[in-house]
Amino acid sequence: LRAASGGKFCVPAQPVEVATAEAGNVLLRDSYTHMQGPNYAFAKQIQRWRMLLARSRGHTVSANLGPMTLTRSILSNALIGAGVKGAVHFGLEPFYAATSSALLAMLLMHDLSSEASAANPGVPLASPLLLFSENALHVGSWRAAFETNTYTEVCALTYAAGKAQPYAAAAAGLAVAATAVVRGRRSKL
Repeated sequence: LRAASGGKFCVPAQPVEVATAEAGNVLLRDSYTHMQGPNYAFAKQIQRWRMLLARSRGHTVSANLGPMTLTRSILSNALIGAGVKGAVHFGLEPFYAATSSALLAMLLMHDLSSEASAANPGVPLASPLLLFSENALHVGSWRAAFETNTYTEVCALTYAAGKAQPYAAAAAGLAVAATAVVRGRRSKL
């Protein structure tokens, strides 16, 4: 698939190793999908900057990364919805909205009540970026074999193929039956 696409699809994941003064080397992975667009990416980055600034000023900051979730917004776009549903074929398990909400609510309660939480500005972090990884619900994206933007379309195609499989099998069965009927008529002639 990778060769057939000219290297566009299924590019092996290669996290970037970044040297930090505080934590030594940290691995970073770009998990933004291009379908989210640059405004979304920029808005999320501003949100992270604000969280880091607030924590540096002594505020408790709950910065848990939520899991890939089957929300109405995701499912309202057929291509994105198919991509998320097809991600299971690549080891990523999307959560239902109620499950994500419950998990994130529990993590928020933990962050607000635990003195050992990274959300507590009194807890030293080897790197400020570790604020975003302590309770991250990555659903498998950090161990995925491919770079995020090189298999999202493939996820959608595998989902569509799985949905079409019963219909393809039924069509094949009808074609075999029709062939048998035609052959039966010819043998009577």
